[in-house]
Amino acid sequence: MRPPAHSWGGTVAVLPPHPGKISSSRVGLAADELRMNEGDAMPQEEPNWTKRRRFQRVSTDAPVRISTIEPERDPWTGRPFFRASQETCANVSRGGAFVKTCEPLDPGRRLLVEVHLPTGVPLEAIGRVAWTKRVMTPHARAAESGIGIEFIGGASDQFAALEDYILALADRASESEDRTASEPEDAGGGNPA
Repeated sequence: MRPPAHSWGGTVAVLPPHPGKISSSRVGLAADELRMNEGDAMPQEEPNWTKRRRFQRVSTDAPVRISTIEPERDPWTGRPFFRASQETCANVSRGGAFVKTCEPLDPGRRLLVEVHLPTGVPLEAIGRVAWTKRVMTPHARAAESGIGIEFIGGASDQFAALEDYILALADRASESEDRTASEPEDAGGGNPA
């Protein structure tokens, strides 16, 4: 017997056959299929994204220039054009970056990404828009809109410089955390007597 298939928003999920009672007339999932057995454990919390990342990520305010690789067509003239803009990189890793932008691009678009690291070494890479975050509120929250870019390729020496920059920032952050943790709670300097 083939397991039932259900679709949600274009994605097809194949469910394993249910060992319990299955009603003969069914539309969607039967209520008894949604119940869990008494011995089944419920997941306690959502997975932590920092544990799932392949590369260490650090916050930064580095300027970044993004340019589309594939041309778009102007709806009025029909002429091809490329998008290019100067934005701010909010965080970066060896695998990609989050770029704050008021005009997010659609996922899947390929880009030329030029990150200007504070060390003076530029990073030029080919990237792909992995996801888009659009905030539909007034201008006060426009800085939260942006795109997640996955780095697809680039020069190995520039990626090595990026990794050095990330390690330096991570070391600086851990040193400041260590200092904060080692300071006494009463840092007022006064005599309690």
